[in-house]
Amino acid sequence: MCSRDREKAALPYLQAVLDWREKYYRKGHYLTNMTRLRIGEALTLDGRAAEAVPLLQEVLVDSTHVLGEQHPHTLDILRILAEAELALGKPQQAEADFRLVLQRANKMAANNNRLTWARYGLGRALLAQGKTYEARPFLIAAQHDFSRYFGPHYSVA
Repeated sequence: MCSRDREKAALPYLQAVLDWREKYYRKGHYLTNMTRLRIGEALTLDGRAAEAVPLLQEVLVDSTHVLGEQHPHTLDILRILAEAELALGKPQQAEADFRLVLQRANKMAANNNRLTWARYGLGRALLAQGKTYEARPFLIAAQHDFSRYFGPHYSVA
């Protein structure tokens, strides 16, 4: 099963969890927002980033209000939003959002996996704009961290 098939298969389950969480918690609750984030991520990975962006923007506002802009989960939402923007061919907006994640994450440990994914995304956003030299240190740092966390043969490709 390819990645897109997995994402497409996950969406009905994520929707069922979301329906349950909205019923027993509320729309802006932390757990509800995390489920909405995962739906946005699955939509993006399924090639439906145009559907994901408005959802992720709404979830980002909710999470910022509830948890604050520096909370790790809020930063995850912003990072996935940047991934959706990159998938839509908006590398300048994605770059700005990836940079914002890295800027706001200044209280996180430098080896936090969230930062690795943000550096990887920023490197890809820069490459999409032809900024190869500027992208290189972000991609090298991400590759180093991915190898350290997941083994020397790990690849995100």
